[in-house]
Amino acid sequence: MDLENNIRPDEPRKILFYGYDEKEREAITDFLIDIEEFNFLFVDESLLDFKVKNLVYNDEFENTIYNNIPDEIISMKFMLVSGFSNKEINNLSSLLKNKGFPRPLIATLTEQNRKLKFIDLLKEIHKEHNYVLSKLKQKQNNQGIP
Repeated sequence: MDLENNIRPDEPRKILFYGYDEKEREAITDFLIDIEEFNFLFVDESLLDFKVKNLVYNDEFENTIYNNIPDEIISMKFMLVSGFSNKEINNLSSLLKNKGFPRPLIATLTEQNRKLKFIDLLKEIHKEHNYVLSKLKQKQNNQGIP
């Protein structure tokens, strides 16, 4: 990822957050409201069955109930970013970290993930994250790093 890339994709400027409790949501809302004009949405269990593109492109939803959330997904912090340059994403991630917010896994809106249901995207991100962690652990073990 070119962190200096200032080119914004031609997508709505929106952030989808998942996995934050009510207190964290309030603090993030208070923090983001003052930064810049873009939309954000906290995705909860009632929105997990929606396609990613619908969550990015719309602001009103008829809530549904999604009851089959895997345990590993429930505790996951996640942020899907749309319409931001790589540099803006990096800056936003740093700002959130500096404010003490739990660091989320981050993805950008792509042609592939926009077609997925949000729950399926979370599962895929979790799977990819675990794969990367296992490769890092394997590399450390091969180098004798405990």
